[in-house]
Amino acid sequence: MTKHSEQLQYLLDELGPSTDAVIFIEQAAPNLWLIVLEDAESAMALRLDEESGLVTLACELGRPQPDTQHRIYEALLTYNGLAELHGGIRMGIREPGGAVVQEFDFHIQTLLLNSLRQIILDFSRKAQAWEEIIESAEPSIWDTDTQGLNWDGLRV
Repeated sequence: MTKHSEQLQYLLDELGPSTDAVIFIEQAAPNLWLIVLEDAESAMALRLDEESGLVTLACELGRPQPDTQHRIYEALLTYNGLAELHGGIRMGIREPGGAVVQEFDFHIQTLLLNSLRQIILDFSRKAQAWEEIIESAEPSIWDTDTQGLNWDGLRV
């Protein structure tokens, strides 16, 4: 184990017993940990870049239905464009038509237990909100077939 992974492992060892919401933390690979919180639908993954000390927190949020994909993807792009306003969380998809992924990066060098706890709990709350949006999104009238509409009446 190197310095960064030792530091992260120490913080995660302390996080579990000191945080009621944490159900499960497991090291899945040398630089990958999984975290499950009691109210979360999905596990979160922590990936450490050992060289830089950069940690990426990631969570899969679900796959939009075909009839709502456009609206969901538009919302994700808007959210990414406003990343500075909501702390730097970014959204993406693994592949065309794939699952939505939420990610956040932070550095391990100056991280304390309370900061890690707050990052994970805030990240999880945002993930839950996005999971609900993705799951319950209903297509708007603009997402439906427009072949039969008479667009001539809308000219300005």
